[in-house]
Amino acid sequence: MVKYELYECKTILNQSDSNDIDSFIGSINPYLGCEHGCKYCYVQSLKYSPYDKIDSFSYTIRIKKNADVLLNNIIGNIRKGIICIGSSSDPYQPAEKKFKITHSILKILNKYEFPVHIFTKSNLILDDIELLKQISNKTFLAVSFSIITLDRDIVKIFEPYAPEPELRLIAMNELSRNKIRTGVAIMPVLPYVTDSYSSFDKLIRAVKENGGKYVWSGELNLRDQQKEKYLGIIRNMFPMYLKKYLMLYGNRISPEKKYIKNIRSVISALINKYQLEFGLNFNGTDFIPYQIEFEFG
Repeated sequence: MVKYELYECKTILNQSDSNDIDSFIGSINPYLGCEHGCKYCYVQSLKYSPYDKIDSFSYTIRIKKNADVLLNNIIGNIRKGIICIGSSSDPYQPAEKKFKITHSILKILNKYEFPVHIFTKSNLILDDIELLKQISNKTFLAVSFSIITLDRDIVKIFEPYAPEPELRLIAMNELSRNKIRTGVAIMPVLPYVTDSYSSFDKLIRAVKENGGKYVWSGELNLRDQQKEKYLGIIRNMFPMYLKKYLMLYGNRISPEKKYIKNIRSVISALINKYQLEFGLNFNGTDFIPYQIEFEFG
């Protein structure tokens, strides 16, 4: 059972070291922990997890009740650039329905006309569609829906509590109809599980059919306890791939470079096939918004 804990955070913006205005200047995570319980989530590793127990990340959600106050206090001193909402936990997880922390943050960003990139798996974002339209009319806004595959059986294994991909596509379609820039992040690509040509083709075609404008992707990183948890699922559900995983990763946290290059080549070809963009476009400059791993605030 999920438990909510309200607390006062000390900081709200995790700032990036980049001086490039065409990249993110930082991230905001309205919640600590994520109810979607995705089995591959990198935040479950010891390096990033704010919890002692790995499963606490999905069942103990900490609510940053003073997030809007902190943001309002510092926003006048922040240089303009894209702020990513949802780099380490979903800003539209079920807690948002009750606490509206993401909504309060977006209101401030709208007031100061900050460009925004939202990363989510949830159709709950439609509750904020009027606010998102206001932001989009003033500045850059992109909503990236994370979808790893349209295969329901696989989704149930790896994303047990997230809204179904079909609901995310419906939400994407609605945002697009309201002239809000949106697309899909195929992140992470799960080796041997979601990386077939047919899987990518079906998903990228659905992006096109539902008004998405771009696609980007990212590899699966595996560390310490998160790696053990993930490989445990592979061992139990996909035992035929276990040895392949051990060879593909070796002692690295990410797959070998040749694999990554091949996957990006396939995805790039399909993006061209369906006349979509690879990554986003901000101030006329293309860039790929890799999911930057920030420290927690």
